Amino acid sequence: MQQPNHAQSPLYESRLFLAKQAIDQGKIQSNRGAAETYHVNRMTLKRRRDGTHSRRDCTPSSRKLTDPEKSVIVQRIIDLDWRGFPPRLSAVKDMANKLLADRAGCTVGKNWPSNFMKRTPRLKTRLKRKYGYQRAKCEGPELITQWFELVRNTIAKYGIVDGDMYNFDEAGFLMGMIAAGTVVTASEQRTRSKTVQSGNREWVTVMMAHSAVLLQAEAANLQRANEAATRRKKRQKKRIQKRGTLTIQAGQDLVDKNAVNQQISTETREGGAQSDGPATQRRRCGQCGKPGHNSRTCQKDAHTTLE
Repeated sequence: MQQPNHAQSPLYESRLFLAKQAIDQGKIQSNRGAAETYHVNRMTLKRRRDGTHSRRDCTPSSRKLTDPEKSVIVQRIIDLDWRGFPPRLSAVKDMANKLLADRAGCTVGKNWPSNFMKRTPRLKTRLKRKYGYQRAKCEGPELITQWFELVRNTIAKYGIVDGDMYNFDEAGFLMGMIAAGTVVTASEQRTRSKTVQSGNREWVTVMMAHSAVLLQAEAANLQRANEAATRRKKRQKKRIQKRGTLTIQAGQDLVDKNAVNQQISTETREGGAQSDGPATQRRRCGQCGKPGHNSRTCQKDAHTTLE
């Protein structure tokens, strides 16, 4: 038997119910007889008796949000619209994704917001009001550039040093809506939605901290140089431990460094020792034989060269 169309579906489902009830009550003994009596498909009747529900009564497999979750989204949209902050379609999509992230860990599709609006008669998309033209003219980039030019000329006129400017070099810019857009509102609303302007925008502070930027860049350069020197020293130590090769200059630098460290430790011990204690022998220079310095800092070669 041919499957009925959607217009006959409610009547067809009622005949299936009567056929199933007749078999359960013992009025008809077989599925074939009940199907012929009530003019329904025999296999469809068998599936109904086995517990399979109709497609109309089943939840679609592609459905991700439950009815309570959809009700929460609708109520949230209406609440935001009443406060003066009607959400966009992208915000509605974010609401659904947040609910799914806590439960299923998946996201809705690209066309879900528009399809959700079609399935929900309580919601409707509208165009919000545009930003005031005269108000937008007062916050154009040309006027902001003139303000920076005035600050630059004032600094040059009075010779103000960048390090002497503290809270003077700050300017605030109010970021907000400057064009019309589509928002989601309640379907009972008759007029175009207007987004609240005072309170939902963000103040951005611009700092002209030239000195701070230069100091930060200099500190970053010094830090990179120190890290490079530390890596070189570690590589040299590893080569020595593994009986590797070093250049003459690198070896001399290591020897001089050890000599300086030993001299510093000796002078520290002498300074901390008691006056009546035994005198500690001081290390002498390998070039001139005098104490107080080493061969690296010795001035004997320098005097000989000058003579």
